[in-house]
Amino acid sequence: MADADWGVLDLTDDPVPGDPAEVQTLARRLLREAEYARQQADRLQKIAANHADLRMEGDYAERFRTVLTQLPELATDLGPAHESCGKALATYADSLEQAKLESRIALSRGIEADAQYRAALQRFCSVVPVPFTGNGIGRGLNGQSAASLSQYQPLEVRQWAVEIGEYAGRAETERQNAAELARQAARTAAVAQKQCAAAIRAAIPSEHSGTGTRSARGEEAGAETVGQARDAGTGGSGGSGSGSGSGSGKNGPKGSAELDTPRGNEPLPEMTPAERKAHWNHLKEVEQRNPEEFDRLQRDPDKNGGISEPSKDEARVVLDLREQGRLPDDIQRPSLRDSGDFASPLTGRHYDIKGVHSDWPPFNNVRDKSQPFRGAYDPANNARWVSKLAEQIRTKNRTVILDVRNADQAAIDDLKSIVKRNGWEDHVIWYP
Repeated sequence: MADADWGVLDLTDDPVPGDPAEVQTLARRLLREAEYARQQADRLQKIAANHADLRMEGDYAERFRTVLTQLPELATDLGPAHESCGKALATYADSLEQAKLESRIALSRGIEADAQYRAALQRFCSVVPVPFTGNGIGRGLNGQSAASLSQYQPLEVRQWAVEIGEYAGRAETERQNAAELARQAARTAAVAQKQCAAAIRAAIPSEHSGTGTRSARGEEAGAETVGQARDAGTGGSGGSGSGSGSGSGKNGPKGSAELDTPRGNEPLPEMTPAERKAHWNHLKEVEQRNPEEFDRLQRDPDKNGGISEPSKDEARVVLDLREQGRLPDDIQRPSLRDSGDFASPLTGRHYDIKGVHSDWPPFNNVRDKSQPFRGAYDPANNARWVSKLAEQIRTKNRTVILDVRNADQAAIDDLKSIVKRNGWEDHVIWYP
């Protein structure tokens, strides 16, 4: 099924990419390195314990002996660190293999159900003349729709049509269930990947007693291992497409390195002019790192695929959020109009970006901006914003990306209060 059509499950690609065998190879390599590191640490300890046999003399001797006694202590952590990383990767490889098996089972069921549905649809159309428009295959045939479409046919034809429709409905339900199984397999793989990365980070040697210094090489090795595990586990794609994603682990100019704890879903304080300028430069770098995806994401389906400065900005924002691990890796523009700004086929979630402005928006075309911006967020008159968020979250079941780059602290605090008061914390992503 290497070239399988995942489109039957409404997916663009394999939801569980990666090669478990490659991850296992990396795990075995680290376990071998662990044994080698332990052997070297033992040798250093023996040399340090018998430093008198070296018969060193002169000004350098005392300093050399001091360094020599520290070397075993520095090397002691390497063996356990490599072993922990190797075991974490071996566990992840097993989870990845199981998730891939489940996704393949889901695909097999989906292909079978899709074939059954198509056969039923063909039979139905041979009995009841149905005018189809557009491309693709209609997925709405079931007992109820069959009864409606055949209402003017003879009784015998209507009964037969309903039976075919009910069969088609069961097949479509089975296909949708298979799609959910594939998405669940992807979520399982994503959780295993996160757990593996966390175990690797935890294994990195931190501070060594007696030296008071952090092992920079240990951090570099840990970061390298996390990267190799991600590439082996996802075929170099950078993530499995989970709801949180993997990303680069950076949060833009105010962010931290991949080894640091990711920021929570909380709004950052009001940005200073210098921070805004730095952030614009950061977004340009995000665009340059992802030229092909930026080209696709900048095209707004609600504007007939048109490109504008606001649509370009939206593309940069979602790419930045994806790199932060706060949006799924498969984030894309929806195929249909009026379906939100972005969507994740893997999770089935749709996203809408709402910019919050306390001053003139960056892409506003008004020439004279000497007067206050009339649409500025007003905490004293926020009813319109409450209604706007309720429509997106409750009515349309979308996740709202609240872009507060151009908001002052009063607006940010008021919006945060609205979100908390309505219990919308899990339905809002704060940006930046």
